[in-house]
Amino acid sequence: MKFDDTTVAVFATFIAILCGVVFILNTALRRNDRVGRIWCLTFVSAILFALSDLILGLEPSAWWATAAANGSAVLLFGMLWAGLRAANSRRSLYGVALVMAALVVAGSLVAGSRNGPWSDVMGLHLSVVILAALGFVEAERGWLARSLNARILGVSLLAVALYFVVRSAAVLALGSREAGFSNAFGRAVELFVMVGAVVVACTTISLVQRERFRRPGLNDPSGAESPGLLGADQFRGLAEVWLGRAARDRSTMVLVLIELANLDEINLAFDRHAGDSAIRALGQLAVDNMPIAALAGRLSRSRAAMLFPLTDEQELWAVTDRINSDALSASIAGTDLSGIATYVGVASTRSAGPRFDDLVETAEAVLELAVETQRPGTVEYAV
Repeated sequence: MKFDDTTVAVFATFIAILCGVVFILNTALRRNDRVGRIWCLTFVSAILFALSDLILGLEPSAWWATAAANGSAVLLFGMLWAGLRAANSRRSLYGVALVMAALVVAGSLVAGSRNGPWSDVMGLHLSVVILAALGFVEAERGWLARSLNARILGVSLLAVALYFVVRSAAVLALGSREAGFSNAFGRAVELFVMVGAVVVACTTISLVQRERFRRPGLNDPSGAESPGLLGADQFRGLAEVWLGRAARDRSTMVLVLIELANLDEINLAFDRHAGDSAIRALGQLAVDNMPIAALAGRLSRSRAAMLFPLTDEQELWAVTDRINSDALSASIAGTDLSGIATYVGVASTRSAGPRFDDLVETAEAVLELAVETQRPGTVEYAV
């Protein structure tokens, strides 16, 4: 049984809208965090792609819909990749996806009506292959590597990348108007591939979000968390209040992120109980070293944070020095280790602005610079 392109486009639009509405409502009503908002843009892009393709199927002379469809397709996979990076507590780099989508749209518009639905097809294919492949790599690293759902999403992105590699080769070898190409790689087949990717993404991302919010160590790694250390939700809520007051009073706040660098090595060399002990040691490190007027919380299993007013930069240097000094003498139950390996990233509202997400993203970016040195105890600043 063979469906015509318009029928497939209607089907794809229905599925894209259904998946998009379900995910966006679920994110808005249950947990509206930065990762969820990035992934919401994935499904908005999927809906725009399907609608643009439907317009093109109903009215082939509407060549501008090709530019919209191509840009939306690139943005779909770009935001998937950016959301995976954010879920791994890395800088999202969503701007890269926006730039690539804009370049593809520009290329399609320049091609204009001459090539119809095949305007800038190679730019589209190259961008999708790059972003889907990057998404696969991100899903197989960090915390996401321990999530079966994330790995399933990664495999589906790899399959999409491989499909578009083969499709690109077919375009070059056969041409887009060849009957054999149309049967194997035409618009209908492309839409089925895209719809399949959207359905897999909707299912797996929803499950990944549930795993993230139930993730061990976000609040209490083993039932004995350090007094004074807030969970991720509490820390965010109070931090946003503090940042709002600071913006009102034109005060500078500073966020210090402390990353436990050797958790995987401890789990591998000893056991999960030793890893939990290292996690508690990290939390105690934050509580013991925070200034009097400060918040301390756990952002993820291996990352703690402190937020406090920046009144004296000398005090900030002293805090980070104490963190590194105390980390070397932290005790880990069930091991013969003395000390934990940490990296520190520091950002202030002077460099990042008063919004909590922007402040965290800036601190994560400088923390990533510290991690890249591969020298525990490194501190990077953006103040």
